[in-house]
Amino acid sequence: MLRTLTLLLYLSLLVVSLGAAAFGALNYAMATRGIENDFPATPRIIGTNVALEQYATDAELQRALDALNRAGITHVRQYFLWRDIEAPRGVYAWAKWDRLVKAAKAHGIQLVAVLHTAPAWSQREHERDMPGAPANDFAEYARFVGDFAKRYGETIDYYQIWDEPNVEPNWGRRNADPVEYAQMLIPAAQAIRANDAHAKILLAGLAMNLEMHRPHPNYSEILFLRGLYEIGAAKYWDIVAVKPYGMWTGPEDRTVDSDTLNFSRLILPRDEMLRYGDKAKPIWAVEMGWNALPANWTGEPSPWGTDTEAKQADRLRRGLARVQNEWAWVTGEFPNYLQPDVAADNPRWGFALMTRDFQTRAFYDVLAGFSASPPPLNSPPSAPLVSIALLIGVALVSAWRAWHWVFALGVDERWRGLKRRAQQLPELVQFGILLTTAAAFYFSPSTPLNFVLLAALVVLFAVRSDFALALTIFAIPFWNYPKILFGSFELSPVEIFTWAAAAAFVWNEILGFRLSRLQKFATVSSLQSLALLDYLVLAFFLLGLASTQWAENFGVASREFRIMVLDPILLYALLRITHLTPSPSPKGRGENRSSFPSPSGSGENRSSFPVPSGSGENRSSFPVPSGSGENRSSFPVPSGSGENRSSFPVPSGSGENRSSFTV
Repeated sequence: MLRTLTLLLYLSLLVVSLGAAAFGALNYAMATRGIENDFPATPRIIGTNVALEQYATDAELQRALDALNRAGITHVRQYFLWRDIEAPRGVYAWAKWDRLVKAAKAHGIQLVAVLHTAPAWSQREHERDMPGAPANDFAEYARFVGDFAKRYGETIDYYQIWDEPNVEPNWGRRNADPVEYAQMLIPAAQAIRANDAHAKILLAGLAMNLEMHRPHPNYSEILFLRGLYEIGAAKYWDIVAVKPYGMWTGPEDRTVDSDTLNFSRLILPRDEMLRYGDKAKPIWAVEMGWNALPANWTGEPSPWGTDTEAKQADRLRRGLARVQNEWAWVTGEFPNYLQPDVAADNPRWGFALMTRDFQTRAFYDVLAGFSASPPPLNSPPSAPLVSIALLIGVALVSAWRAWHWVFALGVDERWRGLKRRAQQLPELVQFGILLTTAAAFYFSPSTPLNFVLLAALVVLFAVRSDFALALTIFAIPFWNYPKILFGSFELSPVEIFTWAAAAAFVWNEILGFRLSRLQKFATVSSLQSLALLDYLVLAFFLLGLASTQWAENFGVASREFRIMVLDPILLYALLRITHLTPSPSPKGRGENRSSFPSPSGSGENRSSFPVPSGSGENRSSFPVPSGSGENRSSFPVPSGSGENRSSFPVPSGSGENRSSFTV
């Protein structure tokens, strides 16, 4: 009883310390996620969005630009509408746009040109009523943006290629498609750079969206960006443009999840950039903010949420401060809008810095008073890490002590007994339980439930490794249907099952381990048992690992190494060390630590095949007949008291053979 209480004490201490460490690590990770101390200090741009073409008179245009100057705003994001500029093909109407470019330059304001909309003559016939539908021939768009850069390259440095192609109606009546957008982006970027050597290309401003599946007119900005990286389009943009609206929560909401729309979602595109080795490029928040409509608002409801102007302005201030203090990689922020060019009942007026009659709102005051200095290079606080390290130390000591008590109390024997009883169930029942658990895991909508079911899968895999490997192989054709584990992190079913099977193998090995075995590993004999194919697989692993070091894109190369090299090799290794063909075993005293049941006995078998009755110990891959001799080879030894540590059989006798030859 005292021993049991001691074990429970150590296990409780282990669980509590690990839980506290995990909780502390989770809080620390949430508090510091997105912080990159190695991103170079970069001048920070705080601008806004404008529609300068709406001001019909020079006096109105002057008034708007003066308001920008008073707020200290030096950059504004302005749409240039191809549909208006080149209504008939080859006939450019530049006058309206020349006027606003010249006026902005006179006020020291730099324009970020959003090259958007397509003329009807360039579009597919069934999309000509949709300004946001792209041209049927992307070469036409490339020709236009090249001519635009040639005309304004002396004044404009920033060019955004289209806007919101991941959501309707900005890709016409087509499904959102990163590959198709790349076909627009690449020639357009080349045309701009050919005409403006100083050009900075912005990726299309990607709208926040929760749709994770294709084909669909709407598509998650995270997966859209990932698709662009997958096809190697990253070299054609200099800045990633996204739109992190605060929606219904403030900037302190640190939930980062593909299923959540909030300000912290801005971290997810950055995760994709880091995944593909594109960390040197910045992100611009080309639209952002919190909506504040009047209490007596009778227009359309706001899809971005709304609250009082004072509360939302304070959220904007705190959001800008968070970017400055934590996200050095966000070098441009453009809260919406100076004055949107929309109807009076449009909820976009809830973002406006000024009313229709040029009265400033609280948002304007926030921008006017906000410092645009570069983000501080402070490191994250290290004190939480010390506490976490101490808790992990306590957990390790507790685990070490508990491990000794596990064997002292025979917990390993109880596990093997439980496993044998589970294996005695009808195979159809065993497989049904495993398949049901796997299906529940795959379709689980909850992150906590994902990990509970994954742990259950590991236990079931530990009971039947043959079923585990069969399920893993069955999942190979479904590699293109990933499972989202948490946030936007996803893995294919075959990857998940492979690693779960590996965890189950380690679990069985730990419970089958004895300290005495540390002294008994026959390294030379183990190497001699490797086949030529094993060495070829090892060479394949080393070559694949080395190739990641000279790859052009380390992020992509690392991902491909995991999928194409590491995962298959792990599955191969599991198949090699797990014997999947059971052989019948007569009832006896042998012990079986394999994936197949053996009758009760005192002998020990650490192979994957049952052992007949006897007190001998078998650590080989084949059965050993009754006797007291010990066999650690890869072949059976007849009855006798001799010990064989070789790779060849030794006849019965009292002699000991530790060589690699027959005695």
